[in-house]
Amino acid sequence: MFAKIAWFVLAATHALPALAAIRPALLTALYGIEQGSTAFLLIHHRAMLFIAILFACLWAAFAAEVRRLALVVTAISMLGFLLLYWLGGAQQALRTIAVADLIALPALAYAAWDAFGPARRSQAQSNSGGLPARPMLRLMGRSRSATARAILRRAGRSSISLPNRVSQCW
Repeated sequence: MFAKIAWFVLAATHALPALAAIRPALLTALYGIEQGSTAFLLIHHRAMLFIAILFACLWAAFAAEVRRLALVVTAISMLGFLLLYWLGGAQQALRTIAVADLIALPALAYAAWDAFGPARRSQAQSNSGGLPARPMLRLMGRSRSATARAILRRAGRSSISLPNRVSQCW
């Protein structure tokens, strides 16, 4: 439940910049850039990318399997802006955006913990059938056909007969 709330907070944080893709007048209000300039076109394109981030956050709220990728995209957006804002001298015109991203950082931190935390790691191991993290270490030193048979045994198949041509290719 908390994960969904975190993703909705992140989606809401990106909703206003995404809305600027549909209402370009918001770009002037948010960023202080006049229509018709090259910078306006680039910022308008940035607003289009915020639509992608918004949908990624909404999708992650309902589908746990996309949360890691959505987190990476959202974190790059938020942390990247905050870093550039700070390195750029914390311009007053962008202060509202920086504050909004700062307010959403706890939600981002919770989403990161939920996506990459200990519960997800143990779940990922159980989904892999209990295979060790580095199964290839045990397979090194074998012929290719022996390696293929070992992999199939671990996947639950007792054996497989490889035709001669396939065995020769391996």
